[in-house]
Amino acid sequence: MHPINLNTLDLNLLKTFDALERERSVTRAADCLGLGQPAVSQALGRLRGHLQDDLFVRGASGMEPTERARALIGPIREALRQIEVSIYGDQAFEATAFAGSFAIAVSDFVAAALMPRLLEQI
Repeated sequence: MHPINLNTLDLNLLKTFDALERERSVTRAADCLGLGQPAVSQALGRLRGHLQDDLFVRGASGMEPTERARALIGPIREALRQIEVSIYGDQAFEATAFAGSFAIAVSDFVAAALMPRLLEQI
C-alpha cells in the first residue's frame, strides 16, 4: 500500500466519505451534500483511487462499507470535527442567546396552516 499524498487529496472527499457512510446511498449522500449524484459517484471513484480500496460496495441494504472504510470512519469523522472546531469554535447554537433575525419563506397555504401554531410557540 502506497502512502497517501495529502497534497493531492481534496479534503472535500472526506466529507463525501462521511456522507456515504451515514447514508449508505450515493443519491442520498448527494442530497445531503447539495451535490448531484454523478459528482458523488466521481468523488467516490477518486477516494477509491487515493485509498486503493473499494470503500463502499453494493449490498442488499445499499452501499456497504468495506473493512477499510469501517476502520477509517472514526478517524475521518474526528478529523472533520477537529477542522470544524478549529475554524468555527466548539460552540453549539444556543437559540436563547441568538440576537439576530431570520426569515421564514413559505407558500400561502403553509403560512395559513402553520403560522398560528408557530406564533403560539414563539
